[in-house]
Amino acid sequence: MLLFPKADFEQFAREVPAFHELIDGLLNRTYLASQRRIQTAISADAETKYREFVQTYPQLAQRLPLRMIASYLGLSPETLNRIRGLNTK
Repeated sequence: MLLFPKADFEQFAREVPAFHELIDGLLNRTYLASQRRIQTAISADAETKYREFVQTYPQLAQRLPLRMIASYLGLSPETLNRIRGLNTK
């Protein structure tokens, strides 16, 4: 991890176009991902939330405890367990 003053960061971004493009792309992807997550949290049902989580983070779906995934999705562990049972049939 690198830490340096904001003014130095901004100057570096101005002077190195490739760095500016990297940061700009990272910020855009992060913004879009957060907007998708908010939209899903507001409008999707529990099963859709879980399905999108598994598609987006398949390795995490296998490694994280059920309660952590449920918390991230805004669901109870019981609801998530029921949904997972439906998806394995």
